[in-house]
Amino acid sequence: MTGWKDISRLRDGLQNHHLLGDRKSVLIQTCHGLMETFEQKLIFDKPPPNVRKIVLATNVAEASITINDIVFIIDCGKTNESSYDALNNTPCLLPSWISQASARQASMHLLLYFV
Repeated sequence: MTGWKDISRLRDGLQNHHLLGDRKSVLIQTCHGLMETFEQKLIFDKPPPNVRKIVLATNVAEASITINDIVFIIDCGKTNESSYDALNNTPCLLPSWISQASARQASMHLLLYFV
């Protein structure tokens, strides 16, 4: 996900889904730098038996942490890149597609992790 807004929107959508919103069988967790540390650490806890865990995070999670019980990873293929807004004379973050090289590198990292 590209940022907190996207993570929150997807979390809300999943929680309202007729199958994925069932809290008895699906645990939806989020991880972002804006969250308190104790909230971020919850993603490392094992879910109860027969409960599928879904973790929503930015690509920072891919590069800097390892969650041992992750089975599948879905990457939206976008990231926030620093840019410059000349009209307002300010730096900004804009969503952009990741490169094919970045996608390959991420998939190789995951392949090595699961081997």
